[in-house]
Amino acid sequence: ILSGELVQNGDFEEIGSELVTNGNFDTDSYWSKGDGWSISGGKANAATAFTNLGRTGFSFVTNKIYKVTYEVENYVSGKVRFQLTGGATLNGIDRTSNGVYTEYVKAIANHTNFRFKATNSFTGSIDNVSVKEVGQNWTFGTGWSMGDGVAKHTQSDGAGRLYQSYTNFVIGKIYKLTAKIDTTGDLTLSNTALTFRNSANTADLAVLSSGNGDILPNQINNVELVGEYKSQRGST
Repeated sequence: ILSGELVQNGDFEEIGSELVTNGNFDTDSYWSKGDGWSISGGKANAATAFTNLGRTGFSFVTNKIYKVTYEVENYVSGKVRFQLTGGATLNGIDRTSNGVYTEYVKAIANHTNFRFKATNSFTGSIDNVSVKEVGQNWTFGTGWSMGDGVAKHTQSDGAGRLYQSYTNFVIGKIYKLTAKIDTTGDLTLSNTALTFRNSANTADLAVLSSGNGDILPNQINNVELVGEYKSQRGST
């Protein structure tokens, strides 16, 4: 007989509330416009801009993951990218064509500002800006970030940890861990000698806990955790 689910947000689908006000530019308000920027027609419009279109008053949290979505329209020339600033500067990807863009970024400071930085005489429009927190309940170590409903790790970033702490493991009890894993590297589970290696399948593990600890995969390279990620206690 299994207990209730112990892992929170195990499918990585939880998403926070909208952090941006007037992200569809319905009104010429909330945004600070540098030279070359204007708001009209339900868009933020840049004409040979080298300056910023920004917002202040945010409370981003270091190492939390945020999903940033926006649309570039009416592109003519130059580059534009978003930035989180305040404490340090986190840069999004330079965009040089029309499109709807989504990026998952890990805050590198307690940023207080969100802005679009225009370079190379950017001429075009920005619309449908959205910023939301994702990855709730998880701690993302070195190399870990989010995708659409997945947690991702890249080998080049080292062997970091993705985990959430659970302090009520009972010595001698058996725990069943289920995860869907796509990996070309190695997976080692913390606090157990059992490992996944060079596999891309669902696996159920009966793990004998040695006491209180973390629910986490550890030392994972090139991996996506997709769908379910569960740990449940069974009878002994």
